Formats: sequence, C-alpha cells, structure tokens
Amino acid sequence: MSESALKAYGYEIDKEIKEIFTKYRKTHNQGVFDAYTPEMRKARHCAIITGLPDAYGRGRIIGDYRRVALYGIDRLIIDKQEVLAALDGTMTDAKIRSREEIAEQLKALKDMKKMAEIYGYTVISPLTVMLTHLSETIKKHASELLNRAETLQLIENLKKTEPDLVNDVVPNVLSYASLEKLLKNLLLELICTLLMKDG
Repeated sequence: MSESALKAYGYEIDKEIKEIFTKYRKTHNQGVFDAYTPEMRKARHCAIITGLPDAYGRGRIIGDYRRVALYGIDRLIIDKQEVLAALDGTMTDAKIRSREEIAEQLKALKDMKKMAEIYGYTVISPLTVMLTHLSETIKKHASELLNRAETLQLIENLKKTEPDLVNDVVPNVLSYASLEKLLKNLLLELICTLLMKDG
C-alpha cells in the first residue's frame, strides 16, 4: 500500500525499511486476517463484513469498523468498560497508558453510535445491524423485485376472479405505473416486517 502510494508520487521506499516491514513485521491486513475466527471468515466470504480497504495512500484516513457489524456497538462498549474496570490497583505507566487508550476507544464507540443514529442507522446489536443492511439492500433493489410485466400479469390474473374490481380501479383510479409503485412499496414493507418478526 505504502509502496504504491510512494510510486504514485515519484518516490521509492528505502530498501532497509521495506525489509523490516515485510520480513520482520506483520502488516495490518495480515494481523486482521490472523485475528478472524472461522465465523468471521464465513461472514467475510458471504460479504456480511467488507474486505480490507484497498488504499491507505493519498491522505485518506481509514477506520476498521467490522467489529461493530459482527458484535453490535453496545457489546463492544460493555467489553471495553469491563476491561477498563479491571485495570485498577496500583497505577503503573503501562496501566495508565492502557486506561487512557481504552477511555479513548470508549469515547470513539459512543461517538460512532451517536453518528449512526443521526444518519438513521442502527448499530446496537448484530441482528439489528444485519436487518438494517438487508432492508437498505432491498430498498436499493426494489425495482428488481417487481417490474411492469409482472404487474400486468398480476392484473390479468386478478381479472379472472375479480373483473369488475380491476376494471373499476385500473386505469381509472390508479394508472399502471402508480399501481406498480404501490405494489413495490407494499412488497418492501411486507419483507421488512417479516425480517423484523423473524428477528
């Protein structure tokens, strides 16, 4: 990542630095992969969690937020509070640094929760996170759930049993386009309701 960013600006990485960070140190990406449990690997394979960022260069700041999707933010906050509470007793330099770092992590998690709420996202529990993601995906692809041809087919099938109703409503009260939009919204609402009920 760093090497390609340097090349983009006409620089080359020092050979000794390259050796240290490829031979003696583990990359962030490798560290993340090594920490994955089998369940996390499956979730990543199924695209429930994203892959690693593909670029750190060009002044970007990239955060690693996968744990929120896997565990939910409330559980992460509770875990950090327990770790902080366990760091009591005689204060050493290492303990003070750890307490300060964990306090910053707690603040960041709480801020992330507030930010998510501002944007209308739920990051409380893994199930709610997945349901929100699934619901947004369905909304994004609602047009693929029901198209004009399927709407017309539904009308034709309904005409066989309720011809007067169909003739009274379509297209006098509702146009075909309006009916299609209405059916898509009802379908979306039904799917979301079923997802929440199963959860």
